[in-house]
Amino acid sequence: MNSNKRSDYDDMSPSNYGQDFNEKRHKLMKRLVSSIILLFVAASIVGIVLLLKNPDRLSIQESQSISPAVTIGIVNTDTLIENETNRIIDEKLSDEQKAAVDLTKEAFTGSEEPEEVISDTVELSAETPADQPEAGVAEENRTNSGTAEAAEINDEPPVQTEDNTPAETVRENSENSDIQNSPVKYIEYVVETGDTVNKIAAAFNVHPETIVGVNRIDDINQIVVGSVLQIPDRDGQIYIVKSGDSLSMIAYSFGMGYVTLADVNNKKSSLIKPGEKLFIPNRMISEEEFLLVMNSLFVIPAEGTISIHFNDEIEDVKTGETQIAKGLYIKNDIGTIVAAAKSGQIIESGSDISGLGKYVVISHDNGYESVYGHLDSFIGIETGDYVEQGEQIAELGFTGRILEPMLYFEIRKDGIPIDPEQFF
Repeated sequence: MNSNKRSDYDDMSPSNYGQDFNEKRHKLMKRLVSSIILLFVAASIVGIVLLLKNPDRLSIQESQSISPAVTIGIVNTDTLIENETNRIIDEKLSDEQKAAVDLTKEAFTGSEEPEEVISDTVELSAETPADQPEAGVAEENRTNSGTAEAAEINDEPPVQTEDNTPAETVRENSENSDIQNSPVKYIEYVVETGDTVNKIAAAFNVHPETIVGVNRIDDINQIVVGSVLQIPDRDGQIYIVKSGDSLSMIAYSFGMGYVTLADVNNKKSSLIKPGEKLFIPNRMISEEEFLLVMNSLFVIPAEGTISIHFNDEIEDVKTGETQIAKGLYIKNDIGTIVAAAKSGQIIESGSDISGLGKYVVISHDNGYESVYGHLDSFIGIETGDYVEQGEQIAELGFTGRILEPMLYFEIRKDGIPIDPEQFF
């Protein structure tokens, strides 16, 4: 390789390349600065043009800078755009075009007027600019608006529930519910001469079933002068906790929440133990249980002497065989009035010469039936008739297999004979 070629190669050294790069960067910076200056000048020109076209804004800014009061408000962009649009329409459109625009607005907005938008402002000085409404006026507008809204509410009819119960009644029921969920309180009452369960219940504004259920009374004869009764401040009954019971299970069985059950019994936890007494609000013993306690579920159907009792051994008149009595035999004269021992429907009546003679069968609630045999005659009844407790149905007789006039009386529970005397 000769010296000239080496010299050409040396001209492409890194030092020469760096010098060219610096020159290019310098030119680029000059162009960038020139562009920024041109943009600034253009922006200034645009601003001056806008100010010349809208001298009102300039005067407003000057007046605000001179005014001693400074107001900070929320800019309503919708109103600003609408005003600007209206200004352009007024300047550019003809009368016919303006009319078309108005019709279009009415078609979309209807006859409703746009609501007035009030912008809350914060005054930083004691004085109020003359071109702004006074604060008292704005406050008065708000007050009037609130009064109008209240008037509209008062003019509305009372709120009704789905079953047309007034809302006030619902609130009262809610308050009563709150009372019912409070811990139960008891009053000790000593039975006095002349007291009855109904009389005591009325005095304390509870049902007789509540007194019987809370005091666990099995027989009305247990209530005697000097007996101490626990009277709760609301209707309900007592439940005795059994082994394996839980608070939630007991509450569920009575159709209530376990939290309510805990609150009523003033329990701080769900722990319970066998033998513990829990008050169950608004749940009372059944009518059947109450009538059993009062010895009035069934009444004696006829006057007379009970000659044969339930489960006694008796001799069959025809065969001479010994049998077990499934009911009572009440001895008295022929023609003695026989009455329904309990309200119910006559489901059978007729004559059985080989057994009960003339008889009647009455069906009662809860699976009970009563049978009346050895009758002499019926008193204005037919099968299918409904009779009340104590209503006359027949006369005592001497029909069927008996040796003397008497009434056969039997009570069945779900088809099984039970002792009638437990009800008397």
